[in-house]
Amino acid sequence: MRIDVRFHNITRKEELETYAKERFETALDRFEAHIGPVMLHLDRNGTAEIVCHVTAHVLPSTHLDVEARNRDSRPAIDEAAHKIAHAVEKSLSKRRAGRHANAT
Repeated sequence: MRIDVRFHNITRKEELETYAKERFETALDRFEAHIGPVMLHLDRNGTAEIVCHVTAHVLPSTHLDVEARNRDSRPAIDEAAHKIAHAVEKSLSKRRAGRHANAT
């Protein structure tokens, strides 16, 4: 799974990139066969708040977006990882339910 991390107005980039990639790999590992590229943007939005915006490509053609905000980078990353894993699980469940409904 490819995870790209981008930063804007953030320090400690290498440390946070490693942390974010590990956190998202762990959160999304069980869905790896169904996920294409994941893009993560970390931005200090002009205030003390960090915004973590994530876009995940769920194969074959669904794009999911989530966002988390926190005063610290790591909690924002953690919350975004949890949110995107939940969104992927929900998307795949709906897809499976739709296939089962069509098969009957």
